[in-house]
Amino acid sequence: MLSIVFMAVMSVNGAFLGAERAKVFFNSAPMAVFWCVLLILMAASLFLYPRLRRQPVLFLIHLGCCLVLAGGLWGSNWSHRSFGAISLSKGYLLLQEGHTSQMLFDEAMTGHEKLPFSVKLVKTWLTFYEDADPALDGMIKDYYSTVQILEGDAVVAEATIEMNKPLYYGGYHFYYTDPIGSFNALMVTSSRGVLLVFIGYAMIFAALAWHCWGRVCRSAMSELEGRLC
Repeated sequence: MLSIVFMAVMSVNGAFLGAERAKVFFNSAPMAVFWCVLLILMAASLFLYPRLRRQPVLFLIHLGCCLVLAGGLWGSNWSHRSFGAISLSKGYLLLQEGHTSQMLFDEAMTGHEKLPFSVKLVKTWLTFYEDADPALDGMIKDYYSTVQILEGDAVVAEATIEMNKPLYYGGYHFYYTDPIGSFNALMVTSSRGVLLVFIGYAMIFAALAWHCWGRVCRSAMSELEGRLC
């Protein structure tokens, strides 16, 4: 309980730090230690408190919270720095048509690391609004970039990226973003831990729905059976 209270206090404090400072704070080494301790305590409680195992709703909610914490830790900047093949959980690829790169630049464009594969920009183009609202005529409608993923000299994947339609490969999502200087830019984000987080939230939602609506449904069924009898 003390750990949960501390987490709540830190969350309120983080709301006043601003997005960038809060991101640095919650990914700092001391907070990473706290998240690990909280996860260990919550996981241990599944075995130490028989009541959690006797009540499926409480068990699912508790286990869902453990999965959310574990997924968040595994996908965090701290985890990437400590255990990842590369330390960046998010960065940018700068490409020109016909060129290949595996250099992933950080968000500040002050450092870079190599992806475990290469990305080639085959072609990029735009579409415009036509024969629509006069106010939109000539405005850009969508951006497209056809890219290839190369392992050595072999093309292992090819796709056309557009807004809200990223490419997924090798644990990374590739999104189209605005050009940077004379380069076309792809935003690259690691998907590590995301599946665990989604599964955890699904378990919490299912348990809460079961808890909130289970009794109502059972009561309604019992009343219906009473009327039929």
